[in-house]
Amino acid sequence: MISDPLRPTPTTTGIQARSARMAMKPAGSIPGYVDGEWWPRSGDLAAEVAELVSALESWVGIVSRVSFHLGTWGTVPRKALVEDRIVRFGGFLSMDPNTVTVIGVDSRLVSLLVVPSDAPRVWCRL
Repeated sequence: MISDPLRPTPTTTGIQARSARMAMKPAGSIPGYVDGEWWPRSGDLAAEVAELVSALESWVGIVSRVSFHLGTWGTVPRKALVEDRIVRFGGFLSMDPNTVTVIGVDSRLVSLLVVPSDAPRVWCRL
């Protein structure tokens, strides 16, 4: 079988060449409700997770879970294969609808304010 460089392999989700549109608080900032902000390109969390996982590796290590508000995102699978690793999704009605929480295998986590994908290009930075 010949591989097509434009088509993702069966072991990946999303297009890994793009980088996530996000900003984290500067080092030494006072801890608060969110650690950064993320502006996904779409409302499909499963399609966006590969970029997010790659961008947050230096913050949380290997990502094991992404938590989100059930009413904010469309249908989200229970898990996805990203860079040959399983990332689990957990939807909760108790979460703030404007945030996602990304958790690493060693329980380090970051909470991100989600800027809607259809928001204008001008958006706040922490």
